[in-house]
Amino acid sequence: MKKIKKYDFIFSLGAACSGSYALRKRNFQIYSLPFDWLMGSDFLSRINLIKNHFSNWFNIEDFELVDKRFSPEPRNIYKNKKTDITYSHDFPLNEDLDKNFIEIKEKYERRIKRLYNSINKSKKILALYILNPWTKEVVSDETLIRGQKILSEIFENKEIDILFLELNGETKEVNGNIRKIGYFETKEDEFRVSLKEVDKILKENIKCSHSIIDYINLFFRIRKIKKGILINFLVRISTIFRIKIYLLGLRFVFCVGKEREYL
Repeated sequence: MKKIKKYDFIFSLGAACSGSYALRKRNFQIYSLPFDWLMGSDFLSRINLIKNHFSNWFNIEDFELVDKRFSPEPRNIYKNKKTDITYSHDFPLNEDLDKNFIEIKEKYERRIKRLYNSINKSKKILALYILNPWTKEVVSDETLIRGQKILSEIFENKEIDILFLELNGETKEVNGNIRKIGYFETKEDEFRVSLKEVDKILKENIKCSHSIIDYINLFFRIRKIKKGILINFLVRISTIFRIKIYLLGLRFVFCVGKEREYL
C-alpha cells in the first residue's frame, strides 16, 4: 500500500506556474509565494535564493524587456539578467518599467516574508518542483540531494522533503526525504503539463494540514492596502464583482472572487 506523507506546509519551487496551480487545486496552498508564477533559473539557483534570503534578486538595473503578450492578461515580459528568472504576470503592457516596479517589488517582498514565516512555524515541509517539458534543465539525484541538504541546513530542526516531477521520468525514492515521480505531457494542456495527472499524483502521495485561520482565508480575507482596506470574499472563484468605496480619505475595496495578490 502506497504511503501518503502529511505536511504542515507545501510550496512550489517552480519551475513555472503548474506547481502552484496544482497545489491550489488540492487546497494545499492558500497564499501566493515567491516562485509561483516565475519561469527560468534552475533548481539549485532557486534553492540558493532561499539560502541567501533573496538578496539583490530584484534590482531594476537587472531587468530587461524580452517580450510582450496580449492574452489572457496583457503584460510586458521581463527577464532578470542576474537570476535568469522571467516575469510574465506582473508588469502591465506598454508601461515603463519604473512606473510599477516599486509596487511589484513590495509584492514579492511580502511573498518572501510569507515563505519564511510559513516554514518557520511548520515542522514538516514539502518543496514541489515540476520540470517542464520545454526546459533543457537536467536535475540529477545528486542535485536533488544537494538542494535538500541546503534547505535542511538553513532551517534547522525541520523535516524538509522534496517531490520532483519529470516528464517520462522514473518513479523512485532517492532517499527518505526525496521522491521522484514521472508524469506525461498532454498537447491539450496550455502549460504542456497535465494538471489532471499532477493532481492525481498529489492526491495519491501527499496530504497537507492547515490551521483554522488558514482554512478561513480560503473563503474570506481582510488586509490593509495602500490608503485603504481590501475585503475579499470567496477568493478561489473567478471574480464576480469588485467595487471601491471612498470614505473620509480611505479606500475600501470589496471583491467577490480572485484578487490579484493571491493569484
